[in-house]
Order: sequence, then C-alpha cells, then structure tokens
Amino acid sequence: MEVFSLHTSIQRFVAFGTYNLQKAIEKFISHPEDIASFVNDVQQEVLKFGLDIISETLEDCNQFLVESEARKQKWHVVRTDLKQLLTSMGPIIFHKTLFKHKATGKSEYLLDKYLKIESHERISEDAKACILKEASQTSYRKAGENASILDMVSKQAVMDIVHELHFPKEKYSGEKKVVKYLYVDADEDHIALQKAGELHSTITKMVYVYEGIESEYPGSKRRRLVNPHYFCGLYSGKENKRLWVQVYRYIEQHYDLDKIKRIYINADGGMWIKTALSHLDKSKYVLDGFHLNQTLFRMTACLKGAAGDARSRICSLIAAGKPKELQKLVKKIAEGTDTKADEKRLLDGLDYLLNNFKAAQARLSRAKGLVACSAEGHVSHVLSARMSSRPMAWSLVGADAMARLRAYSLNGGKMIDLVRFQKKPIEIEEDEICFTPQQMIAFENKARRPYGKYFDGIQCGVSSQTIKKMWFQHQVRL
Repeated sequence: MEVFSLHTSIQRFVAFGTYNLQKAIEKFISHPEDIASFVNDVQQEVLKFGLDIISETLEDCNQFLVESEARKQKWHVVRTDLKQLLTSMGPIIFHKTLFKHKATGKSEYLLDKYLKIESHERISEDAKACILKEASQTSYRKAGENASILDMVSKQAVMDIVHELHFPKEKYSGEKKVVKYLYVDADEDHIALQKAGELHSTITKMVYVYEGIESEYPGSKRRRLVNPHYFCGLYSGKENKRLWVQVYRYIEQHYDLDKIKRIYINADGGMWIKTALSHLDKSKYVLDGFHLNQTLFRMTACLKGAAGDARSRICSLIAAGKPKELQKLVKKIAEGTDTKADEKRLLDGLDYLLNNFKAAQARLSRAKGLVACSAEGHVSHVLSARMSSRPMAWSLVGADAMARLRAYSLNGGKMIDLVRFQKKPIEIEEDEICFTPQQMIAFENKARRPYGKYFDGIQCGVSSQTIKKMWFQHQVRL
C-alpha cells in the first residue's frame, strides 16, 4: 500500500496543481470577459488539493496504527480496505485496515474507532450539517445537491437523515433572569399528510416563549420579540402534555419564577393550548387579537353601514363582562338578517366568543404588561414557509422531525452539534415534573456553582506529522 505524507501532497500540487492554475490564468488572460470560468477553474483545483490533503492525512493515520508497537501486542492485521467518504468539500478515498483482537477475536477498523465514525458511514459530519441546514430551509432534493461542493446525495438519503434525528433536551445552568411579565404565544399549521396512498391532514404545533416586544433599532417602526425560544412538533394526543412540560422546564430553568407577576398565554382558543393553564403557574389566557377581530368582522359583514357600531357594542359587552347581554344582542341581530348564511355566521361567531369569553375580555381589558400576539405571522414564517406553503405531503415522522429541526435552527442551534448528538444514546423525556417550583428554587439556592479556574499552559510548535503520530500512538490501548 502506498502511503503519502503531507509533503508528498504539497509536492504533487506544486508539480501539477500550479501548472493547472497557470493554464487557468492564461485562459483568462485570453478571454478576460469570462471571469466566471476563471473562478470556477481555480476553485476546482484548490478543492482537489484540499481533498488530496485530507485523504493522505487519513492514510497516514491508518499507517501509524499499522506500525504501532502497542497495537501489535493486542491486535493483528486482517486486511486493508478502501473507504470512500463524502465531505462538504467533495468525496475522499483512503485506505483503512481491519484488525482482529488476539484475545477476544473481535474484528474492528481501529481508524474508524479513533475517528469516531461508523464503519458503514458514507457521509461525514460536516456534509450532514450542510444537508440539515439546507433541508430545514428548502427541500430534500436541494439539500442533497448542496451536501457537497463537488458531489451530491439523493433526496432519499436526505430524508433518512432527517427521519432518524433525535434532539437534545433543553439544558441551562446560568443565572436566572428576572422579568415581571413573560409571554407564551401558540398556534398551529395544517399540513398535508401522506398515508396509505391517500392525502390526509394533521397539525404541527408551535409555541414560543419571549420577554416582550422591542424596536429592531432606535426609531424603527419594525418590531421584534425579545429573546424568543421556540418549541415545534406534532405533539398529538398525550404528547401535548409533554409539550407544556418542556415549556415549563424552559421557563423554570431560565427565569426566576418568584419574580414573575404574570405569564400571558396568547392564542386563538384551541383546546390543546388551554391545557397550558394547568402547567404554567401565574398564567392568564388571552385571546389573539387577530382572531378576535376576524370573528367580529365576519359576524358584522352583513350589516354594512351599521357594522362598525355593532362591533363597538359587542366589544363593550365583552369588556364589561356581560355574556348574557352579548348573547341577547347577537341573537337579536341574527333575527333581522336577510339570509340563513348571515344568521349562521353571527351565531357561529357568538359561540366562539362565548367559549373564549374570559380570554376575549382579557384582550380588550388592556391589562398592564399585555402585548399583541404575533402567532399568525410566526406560524407562517416558522412552519408554513417550509411545510405547507407549497404542495407537498409529509409522513408523521418527517413532519415531526422537520418542525423540531426548524425550531432548533431558530433557537440558534448549530447543525454540526446536532449531527454529533445523533451518536449519543437517545434521552428518554419525562412526562411529569418531579419537583414543585418551591423545591426547585430551594435546590438552586443550595447548589454550589464553580466560578472558574485558571490554568497554565505551555505553548510550543510541533510539526503536524509528529502531532498525528504521537496522538495515534497515545490512542492505541494495550
């Protein structure tokens, strides 16, 4: 087996790569209007050089294992195979040796072990990170095309990567924030579901926690949320309880619960959202202003010139906390409509307002600390833009994974960290909260937190070849 060193790689580039670059320069000088081709020629040559360095470095690492005296005491060589791995730069090909343990008879590619890659793995971590980043924004096909600069993977392979995702739990051990008011907005997106060859629909849920609303910059009319954190997924059936437990744990970990006066839950009246009241202490449910106004305009559309006055009277009765008077007023208006459709819209709207009367009253009360709800815009940006704005159908696994991936990205998660997390055992989420808020606060107060340590380090320069050899010799266990 021929093993190259980094010096050989550089020599080969000097001999052939620089020649190709010179030819690219001469070609550009002859046709200076075609700068795009010049850039592409240079890029291709540089990428080939980079892939050559990576391949040869891995060849060197494998050879260090073959020549290791420590390895020879426990393992003997079986055979050497060729390995191909797709990276974000392009495909690399290198040799790896299969070893057999003398005592146990276990066969293993020690290079794979020390590189922490599976023997059957064909896509590198960096390429998978590129795939997930693109898949969360566009499509499986485009994600496959953007997996690598010089190569691509199939959309089926991308789908498999997304479907197999599991996500880390929210963990935070820093100082808790002190805020008077906290806001929880919730909404859902209806998506097409492919099942047994027929199209069905389901909903993906979105919840986000934030500290308020502020201008994007001083004097700007554009507004943004303060420190938002997103939770997305299917969470169907009993899973809905797990969603609100996760929201509670995030709030408990990041904020001083004793200092919070009120947690406002802004939403459209969905039953799955109302269950949050039993999980979030100091919470108050507030009807989304968008859905409140939408209902009022739909109810009064048939009244033409009198519509504005009717909406004002309805709002006054809601704000005053008079549901019976509201019912009488709307039924009286409905009796005077010209069509059954107009009457139905009024009565349907009345049912919606009565079912969410306290929440609508809270919205109209303009209580201290209350802010407008932006759930409609966020569900469009967070979920619909990727999952339902274009004709497409999802599997249950794919829809849940993609919704969670979108939330992970918006929360600032790094795709490379998510890829590496996949190699860890799956964490089983607990459905119940084990401690009361008071117990958790007492625990936090008693916990001792390290304030950091200083350490001295010796800095020196060592050749890359020596570093590689020393590291691999150290890794081989007797």
